[in-house]
Amino acid sequence: MTHQLVRRTHRRSIRMMCYAFLCIMTVAGSAEGYTLLDFPSDASVQVGVYKSWVLDSDCPRSLTLSYSIESELMSGLGGAWDAAQTAVGSWDAVSPIINFLDADYEPVVNSDQNWADGGYGWEGPAGAGIGANIDIMSRPGDFEFEFLGKTYGFGGTSLAFAMPCVMSGNILSVDIYLNSDYTWATGGNHIDVQTVVLHELGHALGLDHPNQAGVGNHAQNYYPWTDLPGKPWSYGDVMHSTYYPDGINRTLGEDEAGGLAFIYDLTPGDANLDNNVNLMDLTAVSANWGAQTDWCGGDFNWDGTVNIVDLTVLAANWNFGGGQIPEPATLSLLSMAVVALVGRKRT
Repeated sequence: MTHQLVRRTHRRSIRMMCYAFLCIMTVAGSAEGYTLLDFPSDASVQVGVYKSWVLDSDCPRSLTLSYSIESELMSGLGGAWDAAQTAVGSWDAVSPIINFLDADYEPVVNSDQNWADGGYGWEGPAGAGIGANIDIMSRPGDFEFEFLGKTYGFGGTSLAFAMPCVMSGNILSVDIYLNSDYTWATGGNHIDVQTVVLHELGHALGLDHPNQAGVGNHAQNYYPWTDLPGKPWSYGDVMHSTYYPDGINRTLGEDEAGGLAFIYDLTPGDANLDNNVNLMDLTAVSANWGAQTDWCGGDFNWDGTVNIVDLTVLAANWNFGGGQIPEPATLSLLSMAVVALVGRKRT
């Protein structure tokens, strides 16, 4: 399936297990919901059928992905490599289970020719692709390659596209291509490298365009963390399919983080990622009350501070994984914790 950030064109194609996708349209505010890769129907989502990477471990939950950014990205445009690196770091920061590791080799195009030649580093299971799990590179607008007998490229107007290879619903590798024929920049009025790479990485991790859910498909947007219907999209969403000339958008929010949390089955309130919400997680919230930290420190809604909202999230999911409703003594303990923590906040 092809989704591309383009000027005014959009095309879609499906070829076996590999999906060439993402189009940022050159034209470009915040959706309160997320959309899953390749627009699965709600019926499929409800039974857990959607595309994702396979976790390294379920307890604690973890996913390690290697990545490679072309050393001469955008023909050596000053700051381009750093901008792409920052985009990778942004996704790393909003997901407590995903760890990105910089590969020690250049990106390699997933093409029939390169697969036939071999001799490249392989990541993951046999057949997972050539190069790192995620390769980021730039190519001229007329760049094309053959993969599984089909031709892929920018199609003339695309700013960028990402090609995930998927087998049985599992993402195995992703190549991200930026069209070097456009005028790119790391700031100012031209096309922003960090914004576009940030968007493409969202596809690589399992997200799609919220403004296209339900348009020629049976998909819908979902509220962060859940499979409940989300609110209508807006132009400010990182995963919106359109890039406006002044559309620098380098900030991931609850939509994106909550989407990943759902895809990779992360329970709100589970600070230590052991698939249970219990006293260990309450301890993390208590220890970091009022502090600026991350998910594992108790900031479950990504607002930058551990506060009453995070405690409410923890309480709402208390004993998840334990299979029982909290006993009265446990509820009393949580109530005392609320009083104690709010009291500490005021002093």
